[in-house]
Amino acid sequence: MGRKMDKARTLAALETRFNEFLAVLAQVPPERREAPTLDGEWSVKDLLAHITFWEGHTLTGIQAGLRGERPDWPTGSTDTINARIAAQSHDRPLAQVLADFHQTHRAFMDQIAALDEADLIEPGRFDWSRRRPVRAWVYEDGYGHYPRHTRQLQAWLDRPAGG
Repeated sequence: MGRKMDKARTLAALETRFNEFLAVLAQVPPERREAPTLDGEWSVKDLLAHITFWEGHTLTGIQAGLRGERPDWPTGSTDTINARIAAQSHDRPLAQVLADFHQTHRAFMDQIAALDEADLIEPGRFDWSRRRPVRAWVYEDGYGHYPRHTRQLQAWLDRPAGG
């Protein structure tokens, strides 16, 4: 994979991996999306809130960086943050979580598309990026993140009933 992940390739990877996730998500009957059956006793709804949060994490970082600010991100370990996300989404209606999921993804895609190439690929372009290019964060919270959860969801769907 010697080709550099420029903006066009980054956007294509985001869309491809997101659509792969959506294809597996479409196989989950709506009545099974709130049952705590995934690893860690998460529901599909919790998983959607999780993906939404992490996409929004990088999105808010980019937006803050463009304003010359540091993002106001939550503190704590990734596990602590993930537990908070699941707890916060628990009582939210599935329709609202799904709407936020799609709205955040669209805003994420639009923001990446609007970035200057340099803002995406040059290391340390924003204070918060720890001297890494923003595309590394887009990978971690986007097109590198979706496949892990696509596989997780597919494995759950492939398990025998009651398993």
